[in-house]
Amino acid sequence: MFMNYNFYLLEFPNTPKLLSLDDICYLGRDEENTISIESEFISRRHTSIYFEDGSFYLKDMGSANGSFVNSKKTDFSKLNNGDQVGIGDRIYLFYKELKAKGNVERAQQNTAIISEKISVSRKGQMLGDFNDFKLLELLQYLSTRHRTGVLMLKCLDGSNGTIEFREGHIEHSFYHGNSGEEAVKNLLKNKMTDFQFDPKHKTDIVSIDMTTSLLFLEMFKNSEDG
Repeated sequence: MFMNYNFYLLEFPNTPKLLSLDDICYLGRDEENTISIESEFISRRHTSIYFEDGSFYLKDMGSANGSFVNSKKTDFSKLNNGDQVGIGDRIYLFYKELKAKGNVERAQQNTAIISEKISVSRKGQMLGDFNDFKLLELLQYLSTRHRTGVLMLKCLDGSNGTIEFREGHIEHSFYHGNSGEEAVKNLLKNKMTDFQFDPKHKTDIVSIDMTTSLLFLEMFKNSEDG
């Protein structure tokens, strides 16, 4: 059954990392690691994640500051879907997704499509429509490019909504009188027609408490349920 799934480590605004069933994923400060992390709190070879007997496992590699799963320090742990993996000052989310759904992979593949279809001004403003991609894919596109600004959305029913980014992190959203995670969730349920991204529009409003990685995890899950 595991062959029907893709397995990822999510840490937005960085690009999701697809885990291999055959190779060990090493995380640490050394550049030779599968995931190289620049942080004084992380050892040169901090943690390994590998697949064995139908499951993924985390094994600490004798790091100075330890490895954590769901905030509990561990030397060895089986990973379940949605687990939070903490190493040093970084938190990743372990996520499995049906290959048939392919939201994570499709969003990455559609990067080129989004780049071709949108219009970008010299000032960094973006304009486009949703004929060739979905809102979820556009959000991942903006996040992995560490964009700052406001995404203004026009829905098929004539309503409008906004989602605000700061260096790729989603911090605020407003739609139909709701703000925060609820606004993002409702926007994803609606059909979109057009969008505009304005990098000059910045506010200090923060209505979304959860990390962007966790927010994307919820988006992916809701997309699967739908």
